[in-house]
Order: sequence, then structure tokens, then C-alpha cells
Amino acid sequence: MIAAVLWTALAGCTDSEVYSEANCPVGVTLSTSEGAPGTVITATGTPFSTANDTQVRVGGVAASVTVLERDGCAVCDECRISTCESCYACTDCDLSCASCVETLTFVVPVVSAGAQSVVITNAYGASEPVAFTVLSTDADTDSDLPDTDSGVPLDTDPPETDVPDTGATDTDTDAPDTDTDSSDTDAVDTDTSDTDLALGFSPYSECAVSRTTP
Repeated sequence: MIAAVLWTALAGCTDSEVYSEANCPVGVTLSTSEGAPGTVITATGTPFSTANDTQVRVGGVAASVTVLERDGCAVCDECRISTCESCYACTDCDLSCASCVETLTFVVPVVSAGAQSVVITNAYGASEPVAFTVLSTDADTDSDLPDTDSGVPLDTDPPETDVPDTGATDTDTDAPDTDTDSSDTDAVDTDTSDTDLALGFSPYSECAVSRTTP
């Protein structure tokens, strides 16, 4: 059976061998759909073989496979070898394979940023291309600081420093009015050009001056 042939080929593979003659579909689900070069990605799927005969390509560039694990798969493998006719795909082994978990991890290689695809090839066949976005590794110079521009011009005037009212006495030293004008003191009329003098009468004589008739 094909399954037995594949198992024999898988058991005898070397580190450098990747079997491309098998054409069984390999189901693959990635832990994330994007990552920059150097990012470690986990792929889950079936059927997986070993790290020695597994190849991962991202955008056509080979990626480094770091770990490949098949946990709880011993019973599943025995069932598939003895029961399934091709590609390890048969419903008779569904119960035996329910506990089988197959995962591998790989490192995203240096490849052009943008939309790429991931293809996994192993001893059983190859996966369909899985969409994957390679992120740029350019340093982000944006410090992502919050925008502090409020659109309001800054007031550069110093703040008012109001002096608190201490209740001090008014120190206004306005001098009182020093106008010494006394009340109106009309001077005594000393005018002696009075008509009495003209008539030869002096108010200071004891009697009036007699007028001599010519």
C-alpha cells in the first residue's frame, strides 16, 4: 500500500532529504497570519513526518524548521498504516487519531515585506499555499507620543501675583489744607478826600472851621 511505502521512506530519510515524490495533501493552520523576518511561527496540521524531511518556504525562500512534534500519534500511525490505502486519509482511524496533535515551528526568513505565502512539504506531500504577510523590519522612528498641540496659543505672560489685603492703615499722607486765609477783614477807610475836608471841616477839630465870607 502507498501508506506503507511512505512510512518506509519516512523511517529511512536523512537530514538532507525532502521527499517531493509524494502527492498527498498536507493540511496546515498557522498560529498567526503575519510576522517580520526572525519571528517564530507555529504550524498545526496533518500528516506531519519529521523535522529532517520537512521543508517550509515563505515566499519561495526556505525557512528554518526549529521544532516538529507529534504528540499522542503512535496509535494513530499504526491504524493509518494498517487500514488506510492512501495518504493516511480514512475515516476508520478518526477515533484513533483524535488525540494526535502534530505541530512544527519555523522562523520567518529574510524576504520582501508584503503579501507572501507559506508552503510546507514533507514525506507525504505538500500543503496548499497559506496566505501570510511579511512585516517590514524598518525601525519605527515615530515615538508615538501623545499629541500635545491643543491648538491654543500659549500665554507667556507671567501669572498675576495679587498681594493679599493685610488690612494695613492707609498711609496716604496728604497734608491738611494749610490755607491760612483769615476771614474777610475789610480795612478801615482812611480816605481823607471826603467832602468834609473839602469844606474845611476836620472831624478831629473841636469845632468846625469858620468859613470867611469875602
